[in-house]
Amino acid sequence: MVLKKLSQQREKLIVSQAEPYLADDEDVLHWTRARPFEGRGDGFVFLSRQRVIVHWTGRSDAPGSFEWDDIHAWGVVAETIGGPILALETDEGSVCFVQLRTDTPAMAENVGRFIESFSTLAPSPRRDLSDGEHIGEFQAVDVVDVMHHPKGMTEKVKRSVVTVVGLSMILFAILIIPLPGPWSLLISIAGFAILASEYDWAKDALGWMRKKYQDAKRKLAARRRTT
Repeated sequence: MVLKKLSQQREKLIVSQAEPYLADDEDVLHWTRARPFEGRGDGFVFLSRQRVIVHWTGRSDAPGSFEWDDIHAWGVVAETIGGPILALETDEGSVCFVQLRTDTPAMAENVGRFIESFSTLAPSPRRDLSDGEHIGEFQAVDVVDVMHHPKGMTEKVKRSVVTVVGLSMILFAILIIPLPGPWSLLISIAGFAILASEYDWAKDALGWMRKKYQDAKRKLAARRRTT
């Protein structure tokens, strides 16, 4: 029951990142984790019946919302390490390249379902993509055989070190809760920030902490204005 509730809260937190782009009666139908192609950071791609949304977590330079009617071309290059590359081109000729993450077998399976949903909602391409020669041949397909690429030895060692350091900091933060001052909270946030470099659940937890902090900050500012 507890794990189910945590999963629901995590889902709600993720979907809330799409809300600024949605109309009042619009719902997210499907989402998947993504990263900028040839760039740093990560985020999500959301699908609704009206649009596709590309959102980078903690950044203000995300491509944002693309209504289906504005997309004149799209395609997928499936055979790429790290996940398929999705390209969207608007009527003005601007192109957005997004890599759909397949870090785990479960994520690879979700990306396959995502591409199937995308192809159902997206309009038929009206022209070929104007760019993409350095990536591969983009195809407007409804089914993609998405493969999970296991981590190499160096990446596994890095993940192990991050796990030990991050969890140790969180455990230490729990032990010093009785001490005065905000040190427990600060060390916990630092521990989650370290784990977030390797674990999506830690990224989501860190996002939740930041949201709670911003909410508390707004409430405190409002309280000061009324006194």
